[in-house]
Amino acid sequence: MADEVRKLAEQSKSASQKITSLIVDIQTETTNTIQKTESNLKAFETQVTIIENSGTSIQEIVQRVEQTEKSVRDVNDVLDILNKNAGQVLSSIHDISGIIQQTAAGAEQVAASSEEQSATVEQITASIQDLALLSSKLQQEINRFTV
Repeated sequence: MADEVRKLAEQSKSASQKITSLIVDIQTETTNTIQKTESNLKAFETQVTIIENSGTSIQEIVQRVEQTEKSVRDVNDVLDILNKNAGQVLSSIHDISGIIQQTAAGAEQVAASSEEQSATVEQITASIQDLALLSSKLQQEINRFTV
């Protein structure tokens, strides 16, 4: 009888040590998860800053496009005055057209970059949500062991 009680005590002690080890492991993983979540949050904040800066760049492009449009109108006025010098005027129009195309191409590149950044932010948000869910599940598991 005493031998059985001793065996049960040893088994209880071993189980208790395993539970303690599991709790320590869960706490370590939770800490790691929190650190990764904080790191992801910082990366998300960096992406937000980049997107905000992209917005400023787009505004500058819009201003430049408006300036270019004004320049085109001015060139049309000059064309009327310089009609007898059609060759030179035609050359100027080609130059301006190239500038407009480059500006439009630049606007398209900025728009594409903004879309990529938006997709990255969505991925980061999804990762944060996944980590939050995992953290919640881990906390529930920890709470089950805390009696």
